[in-house]
Amino acid sequence: MVGFLNLNGRVDYMSPEGLALMARVCPHEIGHLEVASYFNLYLRGIVWIELSHASFQASASYRIPPELSIATKCLILAAGSAGEVLELGDFKEEGASVDRKRVQTSGYLGSYETLVKEAVSILTPRRKNFDRLVTRLKQKVASDEILEIKYIPEVKKFGAYLLNADEVTLRNEALS
Repeated sequence: MVGFLNLNGRVDYMSPEGLALMARVCPHEIGHLEVASYFNLYLRGIVWIELSHASFQASASYRIPPELSIATKCLILAAGSAGEVLELGDFKEEGASVDRKRVQTSGYLGSYETLVKEAVSILTPRRKNFDRLVTRLKQKVASDEILEIKYIPEVKKFGAYLLNADEVTLRNEALS
């Protein structure tokens, strides 16, 4: 499995529990990215970011323009759960809780579940792209690659790109 070269020079690997969670995390994060792409947002990729000392999580990274509506931002947030629905048939509250809370505190008045359904309807015709990126992310996590943890200015955190902008936008070239 992928390793992460920390600032102290030590290589750490995901725990078996963390690796098992990636089966749900991969479609969740690609769901965010694919719906962000639908709205023509600039995609940075999927980052493995440090939350606190020795605590990391995968996260979709994309540029959000200031003029983007609250409803669209919330739809992109709900797209993580939609990615789980598309890939696994349902979504788990464990993965949805942070996104749901962000929707609730955004001022959006609609329901999270309605947003998930709308995001599924966006993802469904994009299924080929979605599947390609989920597969690529799972391959990266299962690879023996060593990724260097460093400061990522775009996300203002320490981490490493699991998939970078070039890797997630290659799908556009494949569709041409």
